[in-house]
Amino acid sequence: MKINRLLGVVMLAVLSVAPAQANLLTNGSFETGDLSGWTQEPQFSWNSVFVFQNNLPNFPTYDGLWQLALDTSSRPNPASHIYQDIATTIGYSYTISFALHPNVSRFRSGGFAVAAGLNGPSLGYWSPIDFTATFPNSVELAYQSLSRTFTAVDATTRVSFLWSGAWILDNAVLTQVASTPPAPSPVTVPEPSAILMLVSGLMVMVAARSRRRKL
Repeated sequence: MKINRLLGVVMLAVLSVAPAQANLLTNGSFETGDLSGWTQEPQFSWNSVFVFQNNLPNFPTYDGLWQLALDTSSRPNPASHIYQDIATTIGYSYTISFALHPNVSRFRSGGFAVAAGLNGPSLGYWSPIDFTATFPNSVELAYQSLSRTFTAVDATTRVSFLWSGAWILDNAVLTQVASTPPAPSPVTVPEPSAILMLVSGLMVMVAARSRRRKL
């Protein structure tokens, strides 16, 4: 009997463990060695966005073998972005996380932002001064693991990375953090006094009808 109870407790514990959330982004770590799953706008005549391998010691990846270089520093108007359109559930919360650092060997100014929605506001903005050096005398800056959370307002949400200057991106992950739909609006329950008044009114109406019938 005790063994059966113990097995039941163990099974309940196993079933209660939440499964790991799947990454809703395609090729978020760029391990395909290309930009599969992503769209870049505007498209420049030269390769301003490219995937490159772990390059020690100056350009180590954050995770895996590949990372993404974003470099529009040579353009007169150097703003660009990459994005994916993701199926989302209205009212659910999602977290976008990624690893980022500026490529200051190419460009020491510029900015980087992440946004959710076709015309959605920026969820966060960073400049090179927000990053610290990997080593005291290094010209390269360390990767930072960053994240932002948003609530979906459409059935399809465009997740965008926008930048000017030169940056390196890796390990982009989008997960759903709400496992249940938003709670429905609370139903207003009548007060007892209101119920008594309603019942009294009905009784008066019934009494009045009975008198009319007798007359």
